[in-house]
Amino acid sequence: MTDEAGEQMDFEAEGRMDEATPIDVERAIASLPPGARDIVVLHGIYGYSHEEAAGMLGVAVGTCKAQLHRARHLMRAQMGTEHAT
Repeated sequence: MTDEAGEQMDFEAEGRMDEATPIDVERAIASLPPGARDIVVLHGIYGYSHEEAAGMLGVAVGTCKAQLHRARHLMRAQMGTEHAT
């Protein structure tokens, strides 16, 4: 799956998530704050564009993008795939 810029969107391409089991990913998604979880599901899983997801959620496109960035960061931290900064 790719975003508008043609960047790879699947979570395995986001780092070492290929070592995670589906239940690990499901738990990480479930632990996200509601806004971040919603955008991960709509954009990352169902493949809606940022514009479509923003419309569904009633937020600005920039908010959608920021929440997705935050969600990915939180998921990586939750799953232990992000180096401490």
